[in-house]
Amino acid sequence: MRHFLHKLANTLLAKCLALLLATPISGDSSTFDERAAEVIQHFSGVDYTLNATPKYTFFYAEAKFYDYEVNKVTSRLAEARAQVNAGLSNLNDKDPPFQLWRAVDCYLRYQHLYGDALKRKTQKSLLSSPHYDYHNTQNKIWMAATARYLVSELWPEETVASGYSTSDPTGRATLLAKMESFVRTGATEHNSSTYFAMHYGPLRTLADFAKAAGASTLRLYFGGPTPSNWNSELVDAVQAICSPYRPPKIFISIAQDRTTEYVHRETHDDVATYFYCTTYMTPEYALFSSHEEYSRWGRGGGMDQVQRWMVSFRRDSGYCTFFLLHPNSTKASHLGATEYEQVLQSKNALIGVSNIPKNNVVGHKGQNASNHIRGWVPENPDAKINEASTSGQIFLHYGNVMIALHLTSTFNWDGFSTVFTLPPSSYAGTRAIEQLENFKSAFISNWDTRVNTTGINVPAPKLVYETLDGTRLETTYRETDKINNQTIEYTQEAWPLLSNPWIHQDFQGDKLTITYGDATRLYDFNNWTVNETDQSAPIIKTSPR
Repeated sequence: MRHFLHKLANTLLAKCLALLLATPISGDSSTFDERAAEVIQHFSGVDYTLNATPKYTFFYAEAKFYDYEVNKVTSRLAEARAQVNAGLSNLNDKDPPFQLWRAVDCYLRYQHLYGDALKRKTQKSLLSSPHYDYHNTQNKIWMAATARYLVSELWPEETVASGYSTSDPTGRATLLAKMESFVRTGATEHNSSTYFAMHYGPLRTLADFAKAAGASTLRLYFGGPTPSNWNSELVDAVQAICSPYRPPKIFISIAQDRTTEYVHRETHDDVATYFYCTTYMTPEYALFSSHEEYSRWGRGGGMDQVQRWMVSFRRDSGYCTFFLLHPNSTKASHLGATEYEQVLQSKNALIGVSNIPKNNVVGHKGQNASNHIRGWVPENPDAKINEASTSGQIFLHYGNVMIALHLTSTFNWDGFSTVFTLPPSSYAGTRAIEQLENFKSAFISNWDTRVNTTGINVPAPKLVYETLDGTRLETTYRETDKINNQTIEYTQEAWPLLSNPWIHQDFQGDKLTITYGDATRLYDFNNWTVNETDQSAPIIKTSPR
């Protein structure tokens, strides 16, 4: 069963390679061990305070245990034990599943360093928690079920104060059902690098320890720039360092291959709706977007945290994401998606329509009114041309990408938008402003023949745009999307679960194929087997203990 869980964790990593779009990683020559040392050096030297939430406590403790055991920093043992003790004293505060799962993970990895008193307190605290049935979101389902299942394995003769649910007291059936669903229909909370850690992390714990059963982790495995702000969410990478698992070579090769541009597509059967996602990746920037099945809106779920589209790019300092949205604002102010937008992407071009009702209530929760579109524009571009008040256009140069934005309403933010991106090397000029001027000239050339906005003031608004390479994009709100007059079929039959130059799986398909050069890995989810031609199986390192 543990080998099966290693395969499932491998599958989740394979499916999450697309999350690396946030920062293209070409040019990073650091190794896993070098990145791990960087993470441990930071988090082992910090005492995590419980003022905000205790949910990260136990991974800070793991960093200290690791530093003590592997790097022989003797002072870390007492610090780690104190961190665990503080976490156990606050185990049931503020979203308990986060603490319950991480407490179990820490205990299973480092109980040999706990000491008798801390072992007894851990056992008593985990057995007496009344909150294993607290799992009102998708990530909490994974964490609560994993914690409850492993507590039963740790102390099978003892009584646990709460079950995962009445029908599934240990959480085992829930975990098996979630695993089967994930490998065939995609991930819930799919476009969040933060929540990736709360899906992959419990699987990592199960794969490492079950007997019978977020972005920082991806950077650790595959590389990327050093964080400029070591916030607590990055501590999830510590678990991956303390685990003996290392990804197969083929995963690393794919994740680090940014030599050419490519298109990635994927589908997710989320709690809220179906998502049909597209990513255009280049060595220096990415543009991604999603189309949702609007007939399923209102089913609930995490639309208040969805990012419908974004440009993300390499940058030495400062913010590196650009996007517009009609904010849902039911969880975080000015963020989240509503059903009043629709976008269509072809490679480096994206068009969108907004159809916001007067006096609308926002999103599936209907808690806030919002009659504007909000733009997030990174500050301090290398060059900019601002014609928002006259033509509704902005042109931005960020060193590794140039962005053109056009809105039809001269920035009343209530109409249609076109976004176009290109690398600066596409246009002549020794200075950023010269390249941007040439980019602007190309973008607005033959504008009246390339853009059709005659359908904007109808019940189902429509926008047509011809890109610089002659591709014709057409989107009609809640009706059709067309590329070069061909209707895009948004169905599970027509859209892949995963598809890019290296990875393919059909929606509800039983097989996931991964290729890179002469190497191939075939995942068979009917039989839960992996066949590989290059023999680069997961690297299971010897535990330091």
